[in-house]
Order: sequence, then structure tokens, then C-alpha cells
Amino acid sequence: MQWTFTGEIERFPGPGGWYHVDVPADISDEFERDGFIPVIAEVGVSQWETSVMPKGDGTRFVAIKAAIRKANNLDEGDQVTVIIRRR
Repeated sequence: MQWTFTGEIERFPGPGGWYHVDVPADISDEFERDGFIPVIAEVGVSQWETSVMPKGDGTRFVAIKAAIRKANNLDEGDQVTVIIRRR
């Protein structure tokens, strides 16, 4: 199964805060279990193995690591389309 969504790149507060995009509730609700959900993610020209992770408030996110942001010229506040598929 594959999901596509668009969201804003945000950064968790504090030193070393991860950059991430929130997974919309309608997609997040399709994951029946808690914890990390292994996925293959695509953003722009990049594809990588990662996980959909819980934020602790019932929502989930996908981390956007530095190499992905650099390869796609992305930064905090940018809108990005993310494609995820279960691994």
C-alpha cells in the first residue's frame, strides 16, 4: 500500500531537534499498531528506508534527515510532498 501527502517541514524544539513532516490523521489512522512502522519514503529525487514514528500525542511523523533536505534543497517551513510505502 502507498500513501501520498503534503505537509510542512517542521523541527522539534531543542538542540539537535529532528526535521520532520507530520502524517495526516486519515493516513495515520490506517496504521493499526503503535510504535515505529517501517516504510520506504520518497521526497523529490530521494528515496530512503525509515519509519513512521509516533509523537506521543496520537499523531505520527516522518523524519526528513539532512541528506534528504540537502539533495532536494529543502528547509524548515517548506511544503513537501511525501510518498510512503510499507517495507
